Amino acid sequence: MVVIAAGVWSRTLAAQLGTRVPLEAERGYHVMFANQPVKLRRAIVSADRSISLAHMVEGIRATGVAEFAPPDAAPNMENARMVQRHAQALIPGLTGEPVSQWMGPRPSHPDSKPVIGRSPRHANVLFAFGHDHLGLTMAGITGKLIAELATDKQPSVDLSAFRPDRF
Repeated sequence: MVVIAAGVWSRTLAAQLGTRVPLEAERGYHVMFANQPVKLRRAIVSADRSISLAHMVEGIRATGVAEFAPPDAAPNMENARMVQRHAQALIPGLTGEPVSQWMGPRPSHPDSKPVIGRSPRHANVLFAFGHDHLGLTMAGITGKLIAELATDKQPSVDLSAFRPDRF
């Protein structure tokens, strides 16, 4: 049994196995501010600025911007700098330059639903990818469903809405 669960790179792997899925990279930008005098007691989401901030062990992380581009395309770090500017305008106590700026590709489908199920062409291949921004949130139930499929048990959730050939 093989499980394809490689995030945005699952599109290429599925295509190599004969299944085409419209999985795209929705790329988000992150900025980490370390050693800040200001501490956040809870996460902040600014709809006006389209960013979110959260206090983490390493400091305050600001995230925002979504762009669609090939997963291996060079990042546009001007987007990270824009996140930085918005974060510093929203929280005036954020000081200095960020210790890191990076971009991560999230696997997204046009219907915002993951692909969970058996490959239409290979009975020994299971697909579990495309959870948009909810990969960690949905990992537990997806793992359970894949385990049920792998052991030929009836899935505990109707998987018809998530089948690989729905597109």
